[in-house]
Amino acid sequence: MGALLGRGTTLVSSTQRLRSRGTRLALTFTGFVLAVIWLSIGSLCIAEWQSIHSEAEHDLTGAQTVLRAHIGRTYNAARNMLSLIDDWLASRSMAGSKETVDDLVAVILQLQRHDEQPIAIRLVDSTDSIIRSVPERNGPINVYIGDRDYIQMLTNAPVGTNYISSPIMSRISGTRVLPIALHARPNAFDIKYIAAAIPEADLVAAYGQLLTESPATIGVIRADGKILLSVPADDTLPGKIIPGTSDVIAAMPGGASGLAMLPSFHDGSPTMVAYARLAREPLAVFAMFDENDLRWRWLRRVRLPMLLAVMSSAIVLAFTHWLLRLMRNSMAEAEKLAAALVDAQAANQSKQQFLANMSHELRTPLNAIIGFSQLLITESFGPLGNPSYRGYAQDILNAGRHLLAIIKDILDAAKMDAGKIDLEDTPICLTDLLDECEHMLAPRIADKELVLSRHLPPDLPDLRMGAVHLKRVLINLISNAVKFTPHSGHIDTTVDIDARGALSLVISDTGIGIPPSRMGKLFTPFSQVEESLSRNHDGIGLGLVNTRLVVEAYGGRVWLESEFGRGTKAHVLLPASRLAARSQQTARLVD
Repeated sequence: MGALLGRGTTLVSSTQRLRSRGTRLALTFTGFVLAVIWLSIGSLCIAEWQSIHSEAEHDLTGAQTVLRAHIGRTYNAARNMLSLIDDWLASRSMAGSKETVDDLVAVILQLQRHDEQPIAIRLVDSTDSIIRSVPERNGPINVYIGDRDYIQMLTNAPVGTNYISSPIMSRISGTRVLPIALHARPNAFDIKYIAAAIPEADLVAAYGQLLTESPATIGVIRADGKILLSVPADDTLPGKIIPGTSDVIAAMPGGASGLAMLPSFHDGSPTMVAYARLAREPLAVFAMFDENDLRWRWLRRVRLPMLLAVMSSAIVLAFTHWLLRLMRNSMAEAEKLAAALVDAQAANQSKQQFLANMSHELRTPLNAIIGFSQLLITESFGPLGNPSYRGYAQDILNAGRHLLAIIKDILDAAKMDAGKIDLEDTPICLTDLLDECEHMLAPRIADKELVLSRHLPPDLPDLRMGAVHLKRVLINLISNAVKFTPHSGHIDTTVDIDARGALSLVISDTGIGIPPSRMGKLFTPFSQVEESLSRNHDGIGLGLVNTRLVVEAYGGRVWLESEFGRGTKAHVLLPASRLAARSQQTARLVD
């Protein structure tokens, strides 16, 4: 009993360990899948970030190159125009020259007659006033600009000095312009400064087309680090020096270019900047992407894969949760089954103990009943007198023997069901056992006038198994055939060796047959061919159960074939390993 309970407890512990191992395995698998998902997403995000940086570098470098070429051409075109005008004025400085300012205006118009966007030229006299503006106003004007920074810067500068100013609001056109001024040489027209006014709107329109993929800032920086122009237009930047950015770019040697991470103009955040310092002009250009803008651009690209990763992770976690709950429920059921097995084992042990006790308690009085009834029948202590007493004593003897046989069948079934059957390996002659069994059943066979036949091979080998066990199988099967075969019926026993060397035993009868509804229940303990309330034959339904247990213990198989109302065939198949070798059979004959 304690051993059974110990095995049951071990089974429960094993179930709990299995649940713990299954939980760890499920969590490990989930962690692995999640790691694969997010490592893949991480690799994709890194690759996309590197791709965006590479694209940004390419875009910025291309924009910087175009911007450098454009601003260089624009500046040089304006400066060349100013130099030509200065040369014309200087050549007309001799006394007696008859040209007038109107002639100069005509020359300026002639120089720009083929330009789609002619440069606006301002002529400033010694009073710091604009006297002509070509081609906006060709007639005389008088607009004071002495407060402009480029006038103030050129006042004490040597003749021939060029200066480019930050964008200002023009007092002539009313629009923002980028002035480029020249301190003119002395001339007969009292023109002290010549200025070119480049419309800021034209520059913004031209440069705004360079970068369209992401929000970016491009512009022009003067040699002293001041920002002259920024696109998109920002009125807060022109004229300012941004420490760490514009001054760093302006300090580059002429012709230098590159790519660097510099502080933003606005909040100092990291910014990718492509820059170039013009070789001969006092200018530098830049194109920059704010790092935050690049991050937003990166997020737009990876948001769908990240969303898919989140959804996949949620599905994996949900599946794991479902699987763990299923495992918990399954293991709980397994633990219940294990506990039930412990209870069943304990109950089975109690049953066997009960049957052993009952066997002792029943056999003792039954042996006395059988013994005393035999004494009465044989009149060992004198005549009984009335002959009816002998008949009653015979009935008592028969009933006692029948009850003793039932008890023996019950105990044998319990013992074999528990696996307590001692297998034997002794050569046995099947023919002799058949003779013995038929002799034991001869009275019943004769009473019903049954016809018995046999079909056995002439060289039938012996069987290696216990004689008691084989006899029990034959008695159960033949007695069932006798029991259920009506008067004058036929019972046949056929033995054969199949192609695999196994022994096939078939006992067929012409009895009542078995209803299809009961075919699957006949090897269940206490099952009957007939319904319990209407059956006409004795027995408690353990014969076939004991037969199956014995045959299976020796590695064989037993089954029934039946046609209701026509008869039944009982098949027994024993493996070739249960057939004795010829040498063993010869030794038995010699003995």
